[in-house]
Amino acid sequence: IYSSSGFDLLSLLARVVHRPNPSITLGPVDLTCAFTVVDTRRFDQRIIYASPTFLQLTGYPEADVVGRNCRFLQAPGGNIQPADERKWTSPESVRTVHKALAAGKECQVSLINYKRGGHAFVNLVSLIPV
Repeated sequence: IYSSSGFDLLSLLARVVHRPNPSITLGPVDLTCAFTVVDTRRFDQRIIYASPTFLQLTGYPEADVVGRNCRFLQAPGGNIQPADERKWTSPESVRTVHKALAAGKECQVSLINYKRGGHAFVNLVSLIPV
């Protein structure tokens, strides 16, 4: 399989599956999963890839997802800034994610997220640094 973008999704998924010393037990990891890939080295930890299943789940087209921070799912309409008070999802869960990102650690939290049409859903977020 060849990617003209140079982004090797299959190798990335293999690294998730075969990572050493996992602290989170995941179910099967394949292209049917709803997931995003975020480059934590970029400003604001922006999404660089969203799976087709993620796009279907959230109702957002790829053009509205790639290049954004995942926080846009934390408010109806997607309008939320980094320092904004979290009114619709747990601030404690958001802090847990921030701490895990800063430490390069795995974490798993449930967040109330919002689809493009404004409907809330519970999102079990698994953060796996690779």
